[in-house]
Amino acid sequence: MRLLNSIDLNEKLVSLIKDCDEIYIMTAWATERSQAYKALFENKKKIKKAIVGTHFYQTTPSFIRSFFSEKSVRFFKQTDGVFHPKVYLFINKVDSSCCMIIGSSNFTQGGLGKNYELSMIVEKNIEDPIIIQLLDEISSKFNEASYFTEDELNEYEIKWKYNKPIRAKLAVQQRLNDEEDVDSGVSVDILNLTWNEYVRLVESDDFHSLKGRLKVLKAAKKIFFVGFENATDYQKSCIEGLIMDNVDDSDEDSCWAWFGHMKRAKSVYSNSKAIEQAIDCIPNEGEITEETYNEYLKKFKLASSSKNPIGTATRLLCMKRPDFFVCIDTPNNKNLSSAFGFGKKINCKNYWNFLKIVHSSRWWNEAPKNDLLSPYRAALLDAAYYDPSQKV
Repeated sequence: MRLLNSIDLNEKLVSLIKDCDEIYIMTAWATERSQAYKALFENKKKIKKAIVGTHFYQTTPSFIRSFFSEKSVRFFKQTDGVFHPKVYLFINKVDSSCCMIIGSSNFTQGGLGKNYELSMIVEKNIEDPIIIQLLDEISSKFNEASYFTEDELNEYEIKWKYNKPIRAKLAVQQRLNDEEDVDSGVSVDILNLTWNEYVRLVESDDFHSLKGRLKVLKAAKKIFFVGFENATDYQKSCIEGLIMDNVDDSDEDSCWAWFGHMKRAKSVYSNSKAIEQAIDCIPNEGEITEETYNEYLKKFKLASSSKNPIGTATRLLCMKRPDFFVCIDTPNNKNLSSAFGFGKKINCKNYWNFLKIVHSSRWWNEAPKNDLLSPYRAALLDAAYYDPSQKV
């Protein structure tokens, strides 16, 4: 008998999954971002009974789809009460030995890595009374659970996308032992999040890593520090998001095209002088007024044939001042507008009014000056509300 933290558990699960003959699992939630998931998927024929909860849409649709055709995997789909166990059992037929793990770790990226979790691992014989009792409990819950139909999974996937802020808020609250007191339809009050809560929200990005996003923003600030007019053509293309290169050749976890891009605005990026004159209106630091923004927008529109170049205009703004501006484009416009109660599509004309709401947020005003994320806090809103399924 010994204790495992989340990282140790991930490694142990990989080993047990590969070496055992039979797998039994009960977990509140599951995602596909762990080595243990990869091992389980590759050895899914060993699964005898697995039950996964879906409350608060914490289990990813892609995980469900991975085991969609497996009759040994069922799900709790009800929204009343919470299926909340974390139990893993592995049996070896040759010597009738088994390994039982019970603790706080769900079968998720956080539970098997990012979070601080503890689990107890116990080796027993399959005839041990506690193993018999556990197998009976697993069988009982397996009978209560059910499979997803294609229509149910499609509906779940839609709800999962729009409940991303709710999932992040629940993680922030750290009250997963009291979920029955939380309505699954609760909305996230983005304006009143504390700084630490906001950090947890942007860390919940399902599509890009926070580390990679910071690489893009930090590299952009370095270019603007020496002056956009002094940048090489390649650096200017990077700032404009015209290329898909990684920021760092030694690390592929970043891309210059994140935070919107200007690829569809040929009339804009072909007029680099007008872009330089526009972006020079925005100071590298200090106060930015509505008059300053309007002057920037006036000059920027000289380089654009679009009546509402919101994506291209705000791309440059958030690259130069990620503390103040957020890029608005199709994948995040609807979600940001809804989250901040703006009530309408964000465009160049009303963008400043939207920014005023953002800047009234508790987290924006209380961001610690010495925090590594503080200089990028506005631009990182994209991490929380980016949804590539939104049609361009």
